[in-house]
Amino acid sequence: RGLVLQQCRGTCRVLLFDPLYHACLYPYPDLHPLRRYARVDLRDPDVAKFPRAAELRGVEVDLGPGDALLVPRGWWRQVQ
Repeated sequence: RGLVLQQCRGTCRVLLFDPLYHACLYPYPDLHPLRRYARVDLRDPDVAKFPRAAELRGVEVDLGPGDALLVPRGWWRQVQ
């Protein structure tokens, strides 16, 4: 399974990261309320604070009206 993102109006940019980059995203701890979120700002990673963020290699996808994107299970995403 995965997640389907569908763009109805306007445009958006989606950043996708393979689950292999999990540690490089510095996720919040499992018991934290934001446990499914990265502590790294994916638009502008602070590599001084999060050095492994320099290893991140993502996929950037632009969606327009009527577009849909299947995000595979376990992939990290940020919608801009």
